[in-house]
Amino acid sequence: ATMTRPWHILLVEWLHGPMYGLMWVSGTRLCRSLAPAGMETSVQSLFSSWVMGFGSLSGNMMGGFLASHYGVPYIFGVFSVAILFVSVAVIVAESVGLLDLRLTLPDSQRVDSP
Repeated sequence: ATMTRPWHILLVEWLHGPMYGLMWVSGTRLCRSLAPAGMETSVQSLFSSWVMGFGSLSGNMMGGFLASHYGVPYIFGVFSVAILFVSVAVIVAESVGLLDLRLTLPDSQRVDSP
């Protein structure tokens, strides 16, 4: 949010590809594990529609509105702080036992480690 030289973004831009890939793999894996038998593909299609459709639409609409009223640096600053706050809250909630993010797979999908 406070960058003065645009080329500095190249220092962190390389993270986008791996993070997007990890988000997509974990999202489709979660959908497959939570879907009822025979509905795995439909649930993964809903996930794809939600991320690529509604997520993009709402992000562009809200982002455009906020950018026109507050400016892009302000948006990046606010969302950076919000993401940091939510990440810390989730880590703390999981560490004290208020939240359990471990995914339990059905026996049919488990791979026993040697």
